[in-house]
Amino acid sequence: PNGRHAVALLSNGRLTLWDVAAHTELAHTLTDFQLIDHWAPSPSGSMFVRPGGSILATSSLRDLDRPKGRIECLSVSADAERAVACRRDGARSFELWDHRQGTLRHWPREDAAFVELSSDGTRLLVRTARASELRDLATGLPLFRTSTYGWPPAALSPDGRSFAPLSWDDETKAYVTALRDA
Repeated sequence: PNGRHAVALLSNGRLTLWDVAAHTELAHTLTDFQLIDHWAPSPSGSMFVRPGGSILATSSLRDLDRPKGRIECLSVSADAERAVACRRDGARSFELWDHRQGTLRHWPREDAAFVELSSDGTRLLVRTARASELRDLATGLPLFRTSTYGWPPAALSPDGRSFAPLSWDDETKAYVTALRDA
């Protein structure tokens, strides 16, 4: 994204990382990739997400992760250093990647979900058919939870400190929302 590096795929399967200004090859590997279309680089340029969900480290041109099942949901922090995905891999789980720390953690989950990371990547909004909850990403502990029916929307403020779930109010027989501090 910053124009300092380029990745090229040759017809013989050689994938090469180049330093554009120095006209120098930095790394290469042989691969079975056919195309490099639709690769999404992180803002820092440290990794690419390829179609199908595998993640490639830019510096080594090696896979950091390959899909272990269909990705059902995905959210990435504003700096692209943290990501959360839901996979359907037998036992349902959330996968939490932290590129800065080089960690991959798994949280169990009971249901299909929509997820949204705060811009700074410290909080996670999880919406299921039964509840919307805000979790602390470091501990995994819920900070706030509201019961829902169906899949009503909810929104997370960019700093992750406020949360606006849409929920059914039995008294008024209507959906209501309120901005809540987390």
